[in-house]
Amino acid sequence: MRPNQSIKQQNKEIIKDQECNSYVEMKREADNREEWKMAAIQFTD
Repeated sequence: MRPNQSIKQQNKEIIKDQECNSYVEMKREADNREEWKMAAIQFTD
């Protein structure tokens, strides 16, 4: 089953908001949990 256009558009917006060029790049960044945690902590300060 193929995702509908709404879901595809949401995914594109998430990738853009994360300043990534692709889904793969976004996943690669998300896999670095320690860096992600530090960014989240700095964001709340």
